[in-house]
Amino acid sequence: MVTVKRQRYWIFPMAQSVPPGDIHTQPGSKIVFNAPYDDKHTYHIKITNAGGRRIGWAIKTTNMRRLGVDPPCGVLDPKENVLMAVSLV
Repeated sequence: MVTVKRQRYWIFPMAQSVPPGDIHTQPGSKIVFNAPYDDKHTYHIKITNAGGRRIGWAIKTTNMRRLGVDPPCGVLDPKENVLMAVSLV
């Protein structure tokens, strides 16, 4: 005989129907790391929560040994911003 324990998950319809607000970044499109790549370069990106709800954000990279991000993730309240450092190590 196998016993299966059921777990209940509460899903609130309002949380599913409201999309997160816009996120603005400065610079807005991209950052460019120029040669020589042996030198450490650090650029700063300002992330702003332009929406009216609290959001979580995260930066992912495919090469953690070459690209450092500080802080790599966080939570932003409405109209709040954070300054993130991106480094080519």
